Amino acid sequence: MVDLPAPARSLFPPPSFPVYGLVSPFGGARCLELFGDPPDGEPHFVSLWHQSVDARSVIMVTTYTRRSPGNSDGWRVPTDEQAAEHGVSALECLASQCTITLVDLTLPVPSLARPPGLLKALVGHAQTAAEAHAVWATVGWRVDGVAVRAPAWSFADGWAGFTDAAEGVYVSVVGLGPDARPEGLALAALRDSGAYHFDLHGPLSLELAARSRQAAGVPYEERPPWRSTAWHPDQLQFMG
Repeated sequence: MVDLPAPARSLFPPPSFPVYGLVSPFGGARCLELFGDPPDGEPHFVSLWHQSVDARSVIMVTTYTRRSPGNSDGWRVPTDEQAAEHGVSALECLASQCTITLVDLTLPVPSLARPPGLLKALVGHAQTAAEAHAVWATVGWRVDGVAVRAPAWSFADGWAGFTDAAEGVYVSVVGLGPDARPEGLALAALRDSGAYHFDLHGPLSLELAARSRQAAGVPYEERPPWRSTAWHPDQLQFMG
C-alpha cells in the first residue's frame, strides 16, 4: 500500500505573540499582508500593510516572535533560542529582512525590464547594508508609548528600520512614498484588528489574507500608485 502525502494545511493558529501596527494619522487602507513560517504549526511572524489615503505612500510593519520555536526549518528572523543554537545574529537577520523588503518594494512596475544581474546586485547591496546595521543612523519612534531610537536605512526614496524595544518580539518597518517618513513613527500592539479586516484571535490562512486585502480595497495590480514607473538613481548605479 502506497502512503499518500498528508494534505497541506490551510488553517493555522493565531499568533501567540503581540502583533504591532501603526499608530498615526496615516489614514488609508490597512490589511493583513502576510504571515509565516507556519508549516509545523504556529506562525512565526505577521506583516500588516498600511496605505495613505491616496495610496502613494505605504508602510509595512512586521512582528517576529523572539521566544516561540516557530518553524525551525524555515525561519526568516531566528528566535533568540535559534540564534543562540546556530550562532547567528537575530538583529542582523532582522535588518536583512528590512533591507531586502525595501529593495523589493522600491522596484518599479514590472513592465520595466530588469537587466541581467540587477536583482542579484540589489539583494547583495541590501545584505551588505544589513551587515552594517550597527552603524545605521537612528530615528525617534514610540513603541507602546515609550520613546526609543531605531536604526534606519534609506534607499530609492524609501527606508527600512527595526526595533527590539517591544517585549517578546522584534518589529521591522519598511516605508516609501511622500507621506511615509521614519522619524516620529508610533507603533503599538494591536488590541483590536478590525481596522485590518481580520480577526487577530482566529485562525490564519492565505485566504484570510486575500479577503483582508479585498475588504481594505488593496488589489493586486501591476501599477499600484506607490510603485514607480521609472528607475531611481540608487537602482541605476547597479546596472552594468
